Amino acid sequence: MLLDISTKHEDVLQRFSRLGVKLDHFFDIGAAKGMWGKLIRKHWPECFIHFFEAAPAWKPILQNEANSVGGDVRVNIAAAGDLDGLTYFRYDPKNPFGGAIVDK
Repeated sequence: MLLDISTKHEDVLQRFSRLGVKLDHFFDIGAAKGMWGKLIRKHWPECFIHFFEAAPAWKPILQNEANSVGGDVRVNIAAAGDLDGLTYFRYDPKNPFGGAIVDK
């Protein structure tokens, strides 16, 4: 039997909040436009939000979103992975919805 429960992002976050789930930090990996910021801020107003995005083309958009969301928000233009160090991230600035870490 399937449960009749919405799986939309907003509805799931609302259920978590109502259940008393506490968030003090939220990491949006691959943030692009930063759409998660407002959703998280709505349910956890004191949460520190970290946007991580490897494509530098998104930085001004993420900074605007961070200002709009308000509170503690940090924009990080960086890739996230399992190793420390530097790498080469290839992307098309005209279409920054993708990209890949590649060997030079």
